[in-house]
Amino acid sequence: MKLRIKYIVIGFIISGLASIVNANNHSSYSFNKLAKELCENAADNQVFHIRTNLRNSKLDLRNIYDEVECQGSDLLKVAEAHEADDVVRYIKLKVKRN
Repeated sequence: MKLRIKYIVIGFIISGLASIVNANNHSSYSFNKLAKELCENAADNQVFHIRTNLRNSKLDLRNIYDEVECQGSDLLKVAEAHEADDVVRYIKLKVKRN
């Protein structure tokens, strides 16, 4: 009986660890997808879509700004390069760098 309980507990631990590993991989994939969408939105001057993507992901631009990379550049540089003035203004407002 004790051996059976041990196997059940070990099974729960293993399945819990597998769930954590899968969740982390999914989170990384989701973040990469979000970053790609933010880069595209910044290039297209789509503030509404940037806000919607952030809201749906329950993330704040200020918290993830340093992590988002668009082909070697940051989000602000992409927006400036594409003359996306609305997005430039939005990023500066939200990130507020000193």
